[in-house]
Amino acid sequence: MSTRLSGKVALITGGSSGIGRGIAKRFVAEGAHVAVIGRDERRLNELKNELGENLQIIQGDVTKHEKLKGMIEEAKDNFGFIDTLVCSAGVGYRLPLKDATLHEFDHTFGVNVRAMFDMIKIVEKELIKRNSSI
Repeated sequence: MSTRLSGKVALITGGSSGIGRGIAKRFVAEGAHVAVIGRDERRLNELKNELGENLQIIQGDVTKHEKLKGMIEEAKDNFGFIDTLVCSAGVGYRLPLKDATLHEFDHTFGVNVRAMFDMIKIVEKELIKRNSSI
């Protein structure tokens, strides 16, 4: 196991599946402590069982803006700080624009853009203090 990311703490959204899950696995393999936010509790628990104590799971939905600060604080309380933010939560609909509904557009924008904006605004002071990355 590499220790390239030893001493680092990452917060990853969308970590219960897809790219976010893969990033979480790699970060832990490289020695980082990782907090993952995801919606699918079953998949989060599977990931926790696979990766162990260097992984914290936080079940939540990044579009629930009023709950984001609490999810971020939970990660900070567990590891003491956050010095890397990975905004990997994302959704998409595979259909022609003419068939898309306003609901689908709003949901996509809420997950892919608004949630990322909110996460960065909440965590930015912490990241600046630690000379961190997004």
